[in-house]
Amino acid sequence: MTNNVLVTAKKINHIYGKRQALHEIDFDIFSGEILALVGANGAGKSTLLKILAGFLRPTAGKMEVFGYEPYIKREKVMRKVRFAFAPPPLYDNLTAWENMEFLVRLGLPKKEYPQQQEIERVLSLVGLKERVHDRVAGFSFGMRQRLILAQALLPMPELLVLDEPTDGLDPLAIRELRVLLCKLRDEHQVTILLSSHLLSEIEKIADRVLFIHEGKKIFYGNIKDLIKTKSTLQVKIHGDITMIPQIFPHAKIESNHTFQLQANTMELEEMRDTLQHHDIKLCEFYHHKVSLEDAFLEELQNKEKQNDL
Repeated sequence: MTNNVLVTAKKINHIYGKRQALHEIDFDIFSGEILALVGANGAGKSTLLKILAGFLRPTAGKMEVFGYEPYIKREKVMRKVRFAFAPPPLYDNLTAWENMEFLVRLGLPKKEYPQQQEIERVLSLVGLKERVHDRVAGFSFGMRQRLILAQALLPMPELLVLDEPTDGLDPLAIRELRVLLCKLRDEHQVTILLSSHLLSEIEKIADRVLFIHEGKKIFYGNIKDLIKTKSTLQVKIHGDITMIPQIFPHAKIESNHTFQLQANTMELEEMRDTLQHHDIKLCEFYHHKVSLEDAFLEELQNKEKQNDL
């Protein structure tokens, strides 16, 4: 991942009537990354995506996409960004090829029409090479989703924006989509903004995450770092538990025999030797790695506690 900033948002606010949908949202999207946008229904994800797509203008704040404000210079932005959150309809009586040929030409000048080999390459990329000449009426839901994604890849964008792309997909189709998105990032240098509520899948695919709740930013940063800071070392001992705060000032005592530390504080042998030096026997030692869902809920609880103060 490079440090090239493709999208920057500064203090984005948006108000619908008397309801404030977004409150002071800041974030950047860097070239070569997959950034996940996460939040419950009504959190403000769709509003944020509409501003990025140029359909809405923020009430306050500023967003730039490739140096342009999308709600002012939408045509400039659309030359480098493709959106798959409001996909065009597929025509059941047409083949996959005919759908591609018709739909990707909409809004393009004739000189920019994709060549035959470009359409073939993209259909092959999304795994529809063998179904090119089959009518879409016989396609599964997952295949239809891949065809919609193929349309968003012509021409190949620098930034691809997807809204809930796993909705309605079975586990195998979700896995295939994950592999495809990673391939787009790693082999085709496509930067991806992915809006989803499927945290288990985001944990596997995204580099960074922007959590929003009720229009407010809860967390924005690296997923691995977030999980690391929330994960713990669970330790069980035989000995004087009252000695532990003196040995490990940041330890959290859980019972007369157990305590926890932040993950990666020390390795097994070092822990055993340190405790042994104080005549304490190490009985159990294991890493407890939290999920992205657990980390999100903890961040949300912490934010709510801060608001109550």
